[in-house]
Amino acid sequence: MKKVTVCILSLVMAVILSMTTVHAAPSGSASQAKTTASKKTSTTKKKRLNSEKKKLAAIRIAAKKKEAALKKKAEKEAQARKKAAKKKEAALKKKAEKEERARKKAAEKKAAALEKAAREQAKKDQVPEGKVSEKDQPESQQQPESQQKKATADTRQQTATSQTKKETTSTADRQETSAMAETASAKSNVLQTKISESYGAHAMGMDKLKLDCTNYKFVRPVKVAVLDTSILSGHQFFRGRTVENRIGRTSGSEWHGTICAGVIADSTPSWVSIYGYMVDSNKPETIVNAVRKAIDDGVQVISMSIAIDSGNSYVPELEKLFEEAYDKNIIMVAAAGNEKGDMGRVYPACSQYTYAVSALRQNDGRPGLIRYMSFDNRYSNYGTGISFCAPGTDIHTATNRAVDKCSHATGTSLATPHIAACFAYLKMFYPDKSNIDLFKIMKGYCVDLGKPGFDAYYGWGVPYIKNLGNDFRGKIDKRMVKITHVRKKKKELTVKVKGIKGASYALYRRNIKDDVRGWKKIKTISKGNEINVSAKKNKSFEYIVLMKRGSYEYLSEYFRK
Repeated sequence: MKKVTVCILSLVMAVILSMTTVHAAPSGSASQAKTTASKKTSTTKKKRLNSEKKKLAAIRIAAKKKEAALKKKAEKEAQARKKAAKKKEAALKKKAEKEERARKKAAEKKAAALEKAAREQAKKDQVPEGKVSEKDQPESQQQPESQQKKATADTRQQTATSQTKKETTSTADRQETSAMAETASAKSNVLQTKISESYGAHAMGMDKLKLDCTNYKFVRPVKVAVLDTSILSGHQFFRGRTVENRIGRTSGSEWHGTICAGVIADSTPSWVSIYGYMVDSNKPETIVNAVRKAIDDGVQVISMSIAIDSGNSYVPELEKLFEEAYDKNIIMVAAAGNEKGDMGRVYPACSQYTYAVSALRQNDGRPGLIRYMSFDNRYSNYGTGISFCAPGTDIHTATNRAVDKCSHATGTSLATPHIAACFAYLKMFYPDKSNIDLFKIMKGYCVDLGKPGFDAYYGWGVPYIKNLGNDFRGKIDKRMVKITHVRKKKKELTVKVKGIKGASYALYRRNIKDDVRGWKKIKTISKGNEINVSAKKNKSFEYIVLMKRGSYEYLSEYFRK
């Protein structure tokens, strides 16, 4: 019975337990479902967030593409505007060049008319063609000496009158336009250029070269700076040319600057402009300012008849400016000084960028001849830094006492502008040459005085540039000589020119790769108009025809064969 009861109780307990298990199951399923639903919600949110991120990224990419497109469009528009501006600028430049050519043509036409008038006046003053001058007549037919003197005086008076008229005409023309003035001045003053008054300019051949440049109408402006006291720009020595005081003007203290500028004016044609820069040798900063201003003004030659006893042989700030000027191919010439000693401490002459100049004097009995000149040891400094020498004793030049007064002055200050004038000519003929090239050319024209080669008193010598114009034969008046035929057959060159009565012709040749040697005359004819010469097979040769008629010389166009 007990066993039956135990079994029944066990069975009841088992039933109760099974019922408990069955009722607990639904509670666990609900929790799992809830968890699953939560996971699904989280996944949905993540997907939505990812989708939004992708949309934002797409928007950013689209914005960047749009920005790049706008930038590209802006650049394209900017390039188009720039191209249009360049095109407009080129059109304006072309228009300006066309107007400039028209003005130049008008100026040349007017200058030709003035030159024709000058020739007609010259013919009146000279012996007519076909007649024999008094010099060439037999002694029995010559006039008495008194009559000759009177005739000479009358001729001079007529020439002076004609020159005055031409100067007045030229002045009137200059008032119209500056471009016409320069051309007219050069082309109408063929008979007006006076021989230089200084024996120094004559001894160095610059008076003849000055006349050649005028007769050949070789006009290329050159600017020369004079670092000194101010200049009396209204002096008669400076008539017909540009002379300006760019820095400072102190009335009454113009003597030294005026005598130095006078040498340059006396030695060069009127298209060499002279700019004055007032400095104080005791204040190096004034020289620094002057050199800076001269560089900015575009000068080609700087003449410095000044000296600074720096104690250290140079002024650093000024030396730096000299280097800048030298790199820009500006020639700088400086006086060696007047202490009868070594110029090694005289600055700026001792600078490595300047050409130092010592002074020469004339010896008795041989005036105006270089080979009879000598170093003036009474005052001139010397030394291994001397580059060139030039006349410096008793030089006739302008003065500040009055606009029509001249005087004689002595010193290396007077020798220096002679060398500056020489370099002005070289700049005129060879504007694109470097300082080293110009120095070599200058050496080639030097007369060696003293010991053979370089020495401490004469440097490389004194330049004699009388034939510089003949050696160069620049582009001069080409309208008067017309070449009608040029033929090269085998080894013979035939050149025909349009003949002019009373004229002779000469053919010149040069190697275009060698400017220093210049032109060489290969044949001259006095009659006819055909020149036959043997021709070398060399394409680097250039030819030109020179016509002479009376005291006038004209050149043809260059040609190669």
